[in-house]
Amino acid sequence: MKLINPSQISGEIMSLIDEADKFLVIVSPYYKISKWYKLLKKIEALKDRKINTTFYVRTGEIDSIAELVNI
Repeated sequence: MKLINPSQISGEIMSLIDEADKFLVIVSPYYKISKWYKLLKKIEALKDRKINTTFYVRTGEIDSIAELVNI
């Protein structure tokens, strides 16, 4: 597990996604990626690379879950 400083979050997330070789687990109480296009492309690339990806979001995040299901 790696904890990321707030000022480094975006770049570190992208690096961690790129470095995933078997699986990726993302845990976040807040999740909204509909306008974070670079992240969407990275998640699509995980799917293309057949990397098992698991997201944990806060209960009640209906829109967030719907975004993930669409991917």
